[in-house]
Amino acid sequence: MLEAIIEGEESPERLAELALGHLRLKIPQLQTALEGPVRDHHRFLLRSLLRQLQFLEAEIALLDARLDEIGREHLDLAEALDRWITVPGVDRVAAWRFIAEMGIDVTQFPTAAHLASWAGVCPGNEESAGKRISSKTRKGSPWLRRMACQSAWAAARTRTHICRHS
Repeated sequence: MLEAIIEGEESPERLAELALGHLRLKIPQLQTALEGPVRDHHRFLLRSLLRQLQFLEAEIALLDARLDEIGREHLDLAEALDRWITVPGVDRVAAWRFIAEMGIDVTQFPTAAHLASWAGVCPGNEESAGKRISSKTRKGSPWLRRMACQSAWAAARTRTHICRHS
């Protein structure tokens, strides 16, 4: 659709017909959204943005290939990656992040509570006169904390044999 706009197509009906997947269910709304003038400078900027997107996609593909290569070179790393991916909510990107932040051997953390503390996801216990006092985010690995939260959200939205949502 974007390439058709760059090439000069201006008909909202023809552009909307290029929609794929779930977007096809919204063709009338797309036609409305695609109304209006598209000038040469819009096409120029859109072409530039698409080139940037293509460059970034190519770079991501190179990085993915390099990670696969590293995984093949180090069998223990590949094994750890495969184990992480079996966890609900953990995809390949999250697995690499967990390995990068914690390493392959997590026995350096005696308990799950130690790891949670190191990641900064332990609940605070600031209390005074029976009232909880809010406090700032605990110190810890912000990258690990962010990935743990994203994975937890993904797991909460995933139907698995381990946990069923009603």
